[in-house]
Amino acid sequence: MYCISQDPLDKLLGMRYKSLCFETKLRIVEPRIYHFIVVEQPHNIFTQSANAKAAVYVMVKRNISTLDAINLLATFLGIQRRCISYAGLKDAEATTLQYVTIDLQCIRKKLPKIIRVGTQTKNLWMRFIGYALTMLKPGLLRGNTFYICVEGSNVEEIKKFDKQEINLLAYYGYQRFGTRRPNTHTVGLLMLISPSLYIRELLFEPYPDEKMDSIRSRLEKTPSLNPERRLLQLLNRVRSPQHVKPPFELLRLFASALQAYLFNQYINKRIYYYGNVKEKIKGEKWDGTRPLAPVIGEDIELSSDAAELYKEILEEEMLTFEDLKLFRMYGVKLVTYYRPLFTKTRLSITVHGKRAWITFSLEKGMYATLVLRELGIKEY
Repeated sequence: MYCISQDPLDKLLGMRYKSLCFETKLRIVEPRIYHFIVVEQPHNIFTQSANAKAAVYVMVKRNISTLDAINLLATFLGIQRRCISYAGLKDAEATTLQYVTIDLQCIRKKLPKIIRVGTQTKNLWMRFIGYALTMLKPGLLRGNTFYICVEGSNVEEIKKFDKQEINLLAYYGYQRFGTRRPNTHTVGLLMLISPSLYIRELLFEPYPDEKMDSIRSRLEKTPSLNPERRLLQLLNRVRSPQHVKPPFELLRLFASALQAYLFNQYINKRIYYYGNVKEKIKGEKWDGTRPLAPVIGEDIELSSDAAELYKEILEEEMLTFEDLKLFRMYGVKLVTYYRPLFTKTRLSITVHGKRAWITFSLEKGMYATLVLRELGIKEY
């Protein structure tokens, strides 16, 4: 049995249903960077072999994104960005622990055992922990463990979920779309309609609570968000949106965000027509314990029940399967891949007065949002 979320951001991003049907008025304790902690659970890639190809570091960062941290590290070591790899992107507004590998072929001097880089507001600390036969790559991890402190007058109400295992619909969470400006999927949709429209959406359309004066101020100054900043620099040079050619990684980001949004809508249709997500339908795969649904790409199998659901979703967005091939004109090809329809986790909750620490682990590709929204905890 599922309930319909009343959260406006959930509706915007296609996260229609909730499993627990539970509401509170809790929030993450400020400052968030000290009360939202993420610890990566890596695969074992270590080796004692003399043929090691990479140095492995554990990296603890605070108030800085993974990509910005990698750029800082590359500058500090005097190597190219491509010489450093990671298994997963971690939240910027948090304290996070993850692993990175450095290609030994890029190193011309002895690597330090301890690295400290950063400013008063952005901190990065690293420690050498061994060698590996291979470089890390996105997805090469088991999952993440989260430690999150929340507060509110009714915090005691969540204590009943302590030690409980809960099922979570495997929606793509807010981070995939941007919480300050959750429109990356909209930009992806507009890429299929008009080059000038998607540039205008990215630069000129307001945030959910932003006024026109704020937009003017934001465009007169340097935008704080990387996509806007980079595109505004391009627009200032060419002066015409249709002639702006954003970097490939941005275009791929917008296209994949649209994929994620369509998958969220797929979960909604799946529940609406089939009632649950625990039994496989034609077009899905089975991993031994649960169905894996296609995340739509241009190569999706069309003669299946899953494709019929996607057909209805695309029609609602005024798209067709063929339209997905239009991403090719940006150099992006949408490839179908598979994702679980649901995941499970067990909560550990410790209450102290009007605050509580919530601890849980999620498999790779799953977002803390999945747990927080079920408990009615606001992230924004």
